[in-house]
Amino acid sequence: KEKLLPFIFRCLILHLQHNIKFGIQQEHYLECLHHSEISQFGRKVDFGFLKNLSKILEHTSTRLNFEVFCACEKKITKEIDRVCDELIRCDNFKAAIAIADLLRLPKSDFVFRMWRFMYENEEQKQTSFDIQKYNVFVDTYELDMEIFIKFLKTIVDGMVDSVEKYNIMRFILRNAKADNDE
Repeated sequence: KEKLLPFIFRCLILHLQHNIKFGIQQEHYLECLHHSEISQFGRKVDFGFLKNLSKILEHTSTRLNFEVFCACEKKITKEIDRVCDELIRCDNFKAAIAIADLLRLPKSDFVFRMWRFMYENEEQKQTSFDIQKYNVFVDTYELDMEIFIKFLKTIVDGMVDSVEKYNIMRFILRNAKADNDE
């Protein structure tokens, strides 16, 4: 019986990986497996988690290798890292952040990269820097203000416009925690 369950889980995942190609169909399949509560018979695969992960990736070009989710924790972590790296490379920052939320991981690195991407695109278009457009993500993703200040410090040196530079430095000084605030 103990050897049969991993085989069953592997067959279910192989079917998902090789026979169900469309995201919405994969989602329905995973939903059915999740509601069947088959996972209670073995700790191998969390179909609810896979369904949520699949839903996040639904509108991206990034695909999961479902077979990995029958493997050890190290391989699963490696697959999640691969997916997040691919999302970042494709500028799908919100999906990467959603995965970090799903896994209860820090999302500050992904948000920092998103800010960098946004800034570089604005710089190419030669539009002025709107600090509030960036600051809204601090509350949205429940980040520490220090992360936003770190980002601002990385971009302020390269700015040409002295008024923008002044406004950013003023924002930094007003919002930075003093060293003795602990």
